[in-house]
Amino acid sequence: MIDIVADAVLFSFVLFFVISGLTVNLIQAICFVVIRPLSKNIHRRINGVVAELLWLEVGWLFDWWAGVEVQVYTDKTTMAGLMSKENAIVISNNITNIDFISVLARRSGSSSLVVCGKLLKFFPVIGWAMWFSENIFVESNYYGSADQGQALAALHGIKDFPWPIWLRLFPQETENGEVMTEVFVSAVKHMRSFVPAVYDVTVAFPESCSNPPPTAVGLVHERLRQRQPYVVHVHIKRHDLRNLPWHNGRVAKWCEHVFVAKNALLDHHRAHQTFGDKVQLLETCSGKRRPLKSLLVVTCWALVFVFWTIKFPLLSLLVLLIASSCVALILELHRLASVLLNLTAFLLRRAFGSQVTPLLLVTAAYFILP
Repeated sequence: MIDIVADAVLFSFVLFFVISGLTVNLIQAICFVVIRPLSKNIHRRINGVVAELLWLEVGWLFDWWAGVEVQVYTDKTTMAGLMSKENAIVISNNITNIDFISVLARRSGSSSLVVCGKLLKFFPVIGWAMWFSENIFVESNYYGSADQGQALAALHGIKDFPWPIWLRLFPQETENGEVMTEVFVSAVKHMRSFVPAVYDVTVAFPESCSNPPPTAVGLVHERLRQRQPYVVHVHIKRHDLRNLPWHNGRVAKWCEHVFVAKNALLDHHRAHQTFGDKVQLLETCSGKRRPLKSLLVVTCWALVFVFWTIKFPLLSLLVLLIASSCVALILELHRLASVLLNLTAFLLRRAFGSQVTPLLLVTAAYFILP
């Protein structure tokens, strides 16, 4: 029974996220066409506010629904850099699909961009929102390519942002344990003149609270199972970018050495469930200090949906059914998607005539049939 309720809550949240996300995408597109040709700076400011309406929904899930506790282990020098709201290159391990780094960036008063695969920008909601926010998209084989200078030319534009930016990188390790450092080398080369620091971030989870590591779906399910909130340990070390070598090969070696130290730190955490006594626990993002902004945004979205449903019931039902079909397909609930698509076809046929039915049937067959 709990699993059914959990799936229903997950479905509702994803549906809420998709509808509000498409609304955000539409506003972003209008701003891109109308405002950006006139002023890139004004467009960036407005788009930052609009995109925040989407990302704060994830923040609400993180802070208010799941009550995740993030414990930041760092030293005073690094914490001073975090609080000073400086531009930074962030290199991190990647062990979960939850973006803890963007949460930390937002809470420190900065924003974050990520270098990711080019295919992602074609995905509605998240991909489109990231494209309008000027995240950097590269070819799928980028991490293994030897020449990224042209692909990362967009990095120069980061220095003109009206707020501090964290550029998030996830250098991948091959099966042989080699670190693919090309992205990091290119980022340092393009951003050295206006970025003062590199943040070495290591994320780990204590086995007693987070075994296995949390996922976005797990945040929804485990809350309903009344499990204790997830605890996340984040170790951050600041490196002055001026102290990094200038030669590309030496920068690559420096990155490899950082990951050797990172793996040793993770081994220590697995053995002792802590990052050690040499660092201080200076900040805890726990449920006692949950930000109100995410709660306010989700509440406003809910009120907008209620008003729209009361004002335009038939249109709201059609949008709900279409969005529900997409969500069901995303979650691989094929039977539910089939029912929703058939109901949508019936309503559209009643409203617009039988000519729309073949198109809907073809669409439904394309997505639902194996």
